[in-house]
Amino acid sequence: MSTIKIKNDDVKLGDIQDNRDFRDKVTTSTIRNKKYKFEGEIPDTWANITDSKTNGQVFQYSNSLGTFEFYAQEGYKLDQVAKSVEAYLDNLPKETSKVVEKGTATIFGVSAKKFVYEDMPKTSSYYNTIYVFEKDGMVFTVETINYKAKRTDYNLKIQDNVLKSFKFTN
Repeated sequence: MSTIKIKNDDVKLGDIQDNRDFRDKVTTSTIRNKKYKFEGEIPDTWANITDSKTNGQVFQYSNSLGTFEFYAQEGYKLDQVAKSVEAYLDNLPKETSKVVEKGTATIFGVSAKKFVYEDMPKTSSYYNTIYVFEKDGMVFTVETINYKAKRTDYNLKIQDNVLKSFKFTN
């Protein structure tokens, strides 16, 4: 076995800076959609993964907890979208998925249908929460996907703050 000798004055020890250490994890930016008249606060650490071809109908963000998605469902009625989500949930493989909740909730100041299911694939387990609601004749869907391993109180509070920050404008 060989060894390497280094003279003390040749070595400078220290930290390797990671730019992510300097990001403020609580700073947010306001996103606005003039067409559908809503706005909300998204943490600056969340990555915008929205496809530009959606013409403002979809906002998608990736974050350490999972994803946050906001859809405008043009041309659909509330019951159509809610039934579509229910049919999807009813057809999930029972050995890898479990419906946790079907009910109602208030989101963005309006009543919404709420669906929660737990997916348990071998690669990563997550919770998916889907809200379907109508505002001024337009149907919207908000979907959050949370990896179980990252469902800490801290991460869930950030997500809850994002949901609470969204509002409709005039």
